[in-house]
Amino acid sequence: LTTHRFKFEDALKAYDMIKEAKEPYVGIILEYDVEKEHEKVVYLKEPGVRSQNPDDNSKFKTCLPIGKIQNSKLTLGFVGAGNYAALHLIPHLKKNSDVVLKGLVTATGLNAKQKAEKFGFEFCSTDYQSLLGDETNSVFIGTRHSTHADYVVRALNAGKNVFVEKPLCVNEEQLGNIIQTYHSIIQSFNHSIALMVGLNRRFAPMTKILKEQFENTGPKQMIYRVNSGHIPTSTWLHETAEGGGMMIGEMCHFIDLMQFISDELPISVYAKSLSLKNSNIADSDNVSITVEFDKGSVGTLNYNTVGDKSFSKERLEVYSGGKVGVLDDFRLLEIIGNGKKVKKKSANQDKGQANQIIKTVESFKNNTSPIPFNELVNGMLVIFAAKKSLISGQSIQIEPYKLSE
Repeated sequence: LTTHRFKFEDALKAYDMIKEAKEPYVGIILEYDVEKEHEKVVYLKEPGVRSQNPDDNSKFKTCLPIGKIQNSKLTLGFVGAGNYAALHLIPHLKKNSDVVLKGLVTATGLNAKQKAEKFGFEFCSTDYQSLLGDETNSVFIGTRHSTHADYVVRALNAGKNVFVEKPLCVNEEQLGNIIQTYHSIIQSFNHSIALMVGLNRRFAPMTKILKEQFENTGPKQMIYRVNSGHIPTSTWLHETAEGGGMMIGEMCHFIDLMQFISDELPISVYAKSLSLKNSNIADSDNVSITVEFDKGSVGTLNYNTVGDKSFSKERLEVYSGGKVGVLDDFRLLEIIGNGKKVKKKSANQDKGQANQIIKTVESFKNNTSPIPFNELVNGMLVIFAAKKSLISGQSIQIEPYKLSE
């Protein structure tokens, strides 16, 4: 049935033959050159910083740790450009004068090119390794949860400051690997390197006020209620190796905020979930987690997916030193003390994404992170301990990770 063959680059000749009916035909095959090597990196505009050696630009060799950021600019590579990254991360980076958007990597070439052109990246690729060469000094990671740990380790080993969306990792083995890599890099090259996780709520304007009100008030009792929407168990978020469930993928936000407000180290965790007997709803998505801290504070997270979504999503109450603080959905903050109530309202909800990027850029310029490394680690230790507590029914003791370790 095949009567004609054309090389793909000669495809127009095939269409001309059909249109003009120059000769009889039945089947026409367009042949691709499968041996042809395609470019892994596509430049969309003249790069601002290129190596003088053309071979370096094509191979993207792994570089040594960066030391001090050159020219006080972050030359930034970004991997993953889903809805959250495209709405809450990349736009804030784009308008920051201290950031140069170098490379964007996504799973497909078409998406990489479209998003890179939209946001103004210099090059795009489907190869993560292209972000780890000498054109970048920082890497931002906005991919699926299961990829976070591997991408973090590879970026740290390449000497990059790293921002990764929450969660930092999905299991304890990955966390141990990140800790080992982080300290190995610092010890090997004798300078700091930054690792930051997208735990944005501690950077919200109302969080700042709340924390200031409860500094030096002694132990705090914190109650954090989250009325979350239902996430079906069939989604990738609930796959153990892929998303880790809402406890890992979402609850780390709220544990981090209580850790930030208390300014203490977690030492024990107890968790108890509902027993719903519903295959479409995960019991572990409907859970109470109580965290004991080392200076006497206690925080309780009540997270559920079985409520009414018309009700506010988040409410944090703090009790200490004769004061009460109530943060309601990052729209209303109330401070009650000495019989008086002070309110602060906001027409727009601000969960801290913009401030988080500003602080991250400022810190990365000095190879530091706006969240101390031990707090990133301890937040994940609480989550993993909560998972163990659900299984055992017992309180799980934690050996808190300290900065000196």
